[in-house]
Amino acid sequence: DRGEMEIIFKYEKDGVVHEFGMNDLPANIGEYTFVAREDKVIREGFQPAITDFRIENSDGQEYTDDFLDYNDYWFMVVCYDLKRTNKKVQEDFNKIANLAEEMGIRIVGLTGSLPSEAEAIRHEFQNPFEYYFCDEIVLKTIVRSNPGLVLMHGGEVKGKWHHNELPDLTTLPYFINRK
Repeated sequence: DRGEMEIIFKYEKDGVVHEFGMNDLPANIGEYTFVAREDKVIREGFQPAITDFRIENSDGQEYTDDFLDYNDYWFMVVCYDLKRTNKKVQEDFNKIANLAEEMGIRIVGLTGSLPSEAEAIRHEFQNPFEYYFCDEIVLKTIVRSNPGLVLMHGGEVKGKWHHNELPDLTTLPYFINRK
């Protein structure tokens, strides 16, 4: 919910300042002198808990709403710093990604690292998912481990796992079907 705003224009005529709404501008507006524009909040919109959460591809194109409005389950493999990520567990994340693909569940990597670093890791470990980019501090707020796994349904967090406590592949489908 984006809330509701009203735009007020202030114009002066004959020494008197008049206020007009967007739909109330007089036909003879050319006889007035523009003074100011004011945005009045009628009703506050939704304020997200994490305001800097922005998902982009390597070209800087934003995908935040595409993911948060996605009306199904999806996974985030969060690696806030790929240079310092635990590389020993990459195969575990690949297995989860392959299972997710079999189940028709979207999975993406999110990192605060450079696109070149993401491509290097992706090729080194043959990650079967694409990396998107987000602020490193925001990613640390989402999950403290590097890497970590987050199960989402649209914009709602359904599960979070440290890389030392990843769900077993045999129970993962049950977990998703129960949420």
